[in-house]
Order: sequence, then structure tokens, then C-alpha cells
Amino acid sequence: MTAQRIDELRAEIDRVDREIVERLNLRAKLALAIGEEKKAIGKAVFDPAREKRVTDKVVAASSGPFPARTLEFIYREVIGACRSLEEPTRVAYLGPPATFTHAAAMRRFGSSAEYLPQGDMADIFREVERGNARFGVVPIENSIEGAVTSTLDLFPDSDVRIVGEIYLEVVENLVTREESLADIKVVYSHPQPLGQCRGWLRKNLPHARLEAVASTSEAARRASEEPGSAAVGSMGAAELYGLRILARSIEDISHNTTRFFVIAKETVNPGENQKTSLMIGLKDEPGVLFQVLQPLAQSGVNMTKIESRPLKRRPWEYRFFIDVDGDPAAEPLRGVLAEVERVCTEMRVLGTYEKSERPSPGSRVAS
Repeated sequence: MTAQRIDELRAEIDRVDREIVERLNLRAKLALAIGEEKKAIGKAVFDPAREKRVTDKVVAASSGPFPARTLEFIYREVIGACRSLEEPTRVAYLGPPATFTHAAAMRRFGSSAEYLPQGDMADIFREVERGNARFGVVPIENSIEGAVTSTLDLFPDSDVRIVGEIYLEVVENLVTREESLADIKVVYSHPQPLGQCRGWLRKNLPHARLEAVASTSEAARRASEEPGSAAVGSMGAAELYGLRILARSIEDISHNTTRFFVIAKETVNPGENQKTSLMIGLKDEPGVLFQVLQPLAQSGVNMTKIESRPLKRRPWEYRFFIDVDGDPAAEPLRGVLAEVERVCTEMRVLGTYEKSERPSPGSRVAS
């Protein structure tokens, strides 16, 4: 290839770039117009079901060479930027920056949103309840360690709604300023990552003390300041605090996935592929849980999760958190819930939202 041919191709790229900018600006103007129409009829700007359809259409229309995942990332940013023009998007998450919750939030809302780091789960709920944040992102369960009970326990006393779910397959790393494992005396991290890497830590750092902190980024901050310390966390946290990655992918089971909820005060379009999260209280009597599960099974409603949590003020009594496929306003779920409610001391629909696909192997997020 001659220098002249390279110059010709670069000139063509410059022309295409100008066209891309023109089309992006046109798209933004159209999105702004849609935003004004939505406001006029009181419709929410955030429409995850519509955003997914747009991304799916883009991927389907492509003949390459861009991989589907790359196009999804690009359009997530384009859609997020247009949404932020329509209306400022403020998102509360478990901070500081570079936590996995931060990564999950950015996967849903893009980098154009304004992110508000919070110290714990309760702060995220409060920011949403007070209207300081339009949305919150909270971890709800992990494929290795199970439910994040500190999140579940906040729903009974809050009026927020679940408006979305995010699956994030993550890679846990040992990050530190030290040069060898022998130099590490304490390992910091959030309780969930410590649990996810328990076997590796026991085998490779039997002499180190494990200490739980509020987030993986807080763990990285401590590791950056304290000699002889390390953290379990993301590549992003390591970069943010100037740490080296001493060991990569240390989780005990591969394809380690965390599921997150998006919470809000408002409701959003749940789309067609719906999932509903319920909170129920049951009488303390024989067979009562069976009376809840039997109508679900008989109607063919798919239950994807059930979790029990103790009532704080009534020892040995429990609430149940249940996820089912379907719309509570439509059959068959509507009839099932009417039947289930008869045996409940309380029943609340926490939210109906677009069902997300679990990540496939190879979609791991290291930052």
C-alpha cells in the first residue's frame, strides 16, 4: 500500500466521521423532540424496554466487522447521551467509583449520566426516596454467595420500585502495592467478594487477616495507603488507586455473576418480556408456603427466585421475596396472585420490569 493510498483512505475516514457526527446530532434532536412529547403526556423518559429494542435492531442490522458486543456498547453510550439531553439522569450507587456496582450502573445508563457514590445500601435508597437521584443501582444476589441480604432488608420500609435488573459477570483480582503474597498481612474487600474468593484466599494467603469493608473501591483505597495490605476488587479500582494486580481472576468458581436491581420512585415501561418481584408475609401455620407455591406450579408461572428474611420485630416469623415471570395485571399471574394473597399477612409488588438475559461465558467484566 502506497503512502498516497493511505492518504486517500484517511480522507475517506474523515468524510465518514463528519457524516457520523451529523447523524448523531440529528438523532439527538429527534430524541429531544420525543422527550418533549413524553413530558407533555407525563410519560417517563427512561424506557429500558425501548432502549433494548433499539440496540437489538442495530445488532441485527449489522453485517460486520464490528462484533455485536462492541455495537451494544457504542449504542448504550449513544442512547445514554441522548437520554441525558432529554433529562438529567442522576444515579446513586455503592461507591466510591470503580466498584462493580458502578460498572453495572454504567452498563445500564452509560457514561453521560451523573453518578452519585454512596457509602452503603441504605444511602442509595434514601437518595432515591428524597428525589436527589432519579435511579439507584443495588446488588441483590450473586451466583456464588447468594442473596445480598442488606439490600433485601431495606425494601419493607421503603416505597421505591424495582424498574430493572442488570447481570454483571465479574472478575475478582488481588490488588496491592506489595510485590509478593508473602508481604500481605491483611486483605480488604466487601463481604461478597471475600466469600466468592474464600478458597483461593485460604490456599494462597493462609497467614493474612480478612477484613470486610463497605465496598471493593474502599478496600482498594485502604490497600493503597496501608503497607502489607491488599484488596479483592476490580481492575478499575486498581487503576484508580495506583495498585498492581498481583493475581487475576481469583474467584473460586468461574462465571461469577452478580445481579443488580435498578430502583426508582417512578414506574417505567416494563416491555413484553416481563419479570415481577414480590414481597409477601405468611401466617405461621403448617403448609402455608405450599399454598403459595401450588398455584404458581398449577398455572405454569415460572418462579425464578425465592428468599426468606426474618421479621425484625417478630422472632421466628419471615417475609419471602419471590421473583416470577409475567405481568401481575394480566393472566395467568393476576389470578395466581389473587389466590396467593388470601393466605398472606401482606403482599406487595415491588416492581415489574424488563427481564434481562444472564451473561453467557466470555462476557466477564474485569473493570
